[in-house]
Amino acid sequence: MSDSMKEDTSLKTSTDIESVTLKKEELKEKVPENSVCELIITILCVIIFLCVVLYILFQDKIDISKIQKMLTMKKPQSTTPTPPPTPAKPQPPKPKPTKPRLKEKKVEAPVTCQEGFYIPTDAKVKNKCLKCPVEGCSKCAGDSKHTVCLSCMATFTPVLGKNKRIESCMKTCEKGVDEKCLTCNKHECGSCNIGYNLVKGKCVLNHSLKATFVTHLDKENIMLINKHYVNDIEELFIDGQKVPPSYSHTFPKKGAHDIIMSLKPTIVSGANMFSNLTHLISMNFTHEFGKINMANMHGMFNNCTKLKLIDLSNLKTHQVKDFSYMFNNCTSLTSLDLSHLDTKVAINISYMFSNSSALKTLDLSKMNTQSVAHMDGMFMGCSSIQSLDLSKFVTKNVETADKMFYGCSNLKHLDISSFVNIPWNPKNELFDKKVAPTGSIKISKKFYEKTKNNIPKTWKKIEIR
Repeated sequence: MSDSMKEDTSLKTSTDIESVTLKKEELKEKVPENSVCELIITILCVIIFLCVVLYILFQDKIDISKIQKMLTMKKPQSTTPTPPPTPAKPQPPKPKPTKPRLKEKKVEAPVTCQEGFYIPTDAKVKNKCLKCPVEGCSKCAGDSKHTVCLSCMATFTPVLGKNKRIESCMKTCEKGVDEKCLTCNKHECGSCNIGYNLVKGKCVLNHSLKATFVTHLDKENIMLINKHYVNDIEELFIDGQKVPPSYSHTFPKKGAHDIIMSLKPTIVSGANMFSNLTHLISMNFTHEFGKINMANMHGMFNNCTKLKLIDLSNLKTHQVKDFSYMFNNCTSLTSLDLSHLDTKVAINISYMFSNSSALKTLDLSKMNTQSVAHMDGMFMGCSSIQSLDLSKFVTKNVETADKMFYGCSNLKHLDISSFVNIPWNPKNELFDKKVAPTGSIKISKKFYEKTKNNIPKTWKKIEIR
């Protein structure tokens, strides 16, 4: 039995050995040959993951270039290709907690004023700009009672006071802006335009009159003043050019021409001074002309048929005794301002406006006739005039008034209620019966009794006072 037992045990051991060898061979078959490579790859992945984690935590301290070099190292060649590991996306740092913002209060934008305006500190309305009280000031400050100028406008020069503050702004002289000044030096004139003299940096008027003439032909010679006054001309400018004094001039081209003339203040009479100037359109007398004291203005503008505008405000007439024929036959005049005409010593006003057929309005309410003796034909031939109020005329010294309204065919209203004590010749005529007026007339009882035979029956209303 023992031998049989031994054989059995030997068989078992052999079978066991064979089974062990078989299991080892199975295990070898199950385990692949590239397991070592896979292990290396996994280790590398773990290392990369750790590096990424460390980079996220210590990104400010780690040198990125070194990590990039580590990632770009050559990997060991593997028999079986494996997909490269995807690096984990870096997570952004957590935002720091912020304090809640308080609600901002709406602040209105400050009002900006334009140049020359400001807002007073004591103003009730804070968005309303007021004009600076200092003329020429571009920027000012203060309250409504006390304002300080801080700067002047471009065309003004600051004038400083004792405390070196701007007291006022003086207008800077600019060529082309000031008609008097020709060239400038800061706020003073260096030279003056024609008709002005330079006195202490300012231009002072030195001419007597400005006039406009018109010519209808080239190279036409026309009169500028009565030839008897040629020696009274001091300076003469024609179209901006100074020319020798002369009573006439030949203009090279037709059209309107400007005349500036300076006359001597020694003239004692203006009789026929501008008579028969048939090319005269307008005339303006300056205050320099007012320095001339005349005693006679007879026919001064007689037969100026194209005269349309005339300024008599600077004409001194307080010594003039004779105004007869002054505006006779001025057929283009439509109105006249005689409010500045002093006629206190006037004796003769006969035919003063006669034949001025275009004259429509004439205000004679301020005309003083206390010394007048002759009013013959004063309005004779004024065929366009419609109303005449002569109720303030003083006629106590009047000697003649023949043909005073002769030819006033369009006269609608006439007031001569102040006409008394006027000597009247029955042969005289007050109106023209052929072209008699058809309006209303106010007349004094005494004068009506003297002139009733000459008053036309065409008057619709005769009011006797």
